Amino acid sequence: MQRQKFTKHVLAIQLFGAVMFAVVCAAYILGLPSDTVLHGELAFRVVIGVFGAVLFVGSIVMLAAAYVTR
Repeated sequence: MQRQKFTKHVLAIQLFGAVMFAVVCAAYILGLPSDTVLHGELAFRVVIGVFGAVLFVGSIVMLAAAYVTR
């Protein structure tokens, strides 16, 4: 019963990780004809930073919640 309580939250956090991974991959793939990597562009940096921060904070919160409920 306890595991089902956090399943939706964990899946939401994993979604943020998947979106961040997709943006990082896009930053490398979209610059492919040359040796340019686009993760230095402001738009990519903001998106990667936001999704990375949400992923990090969400992971810490879920870790704390798992520790408290045990």
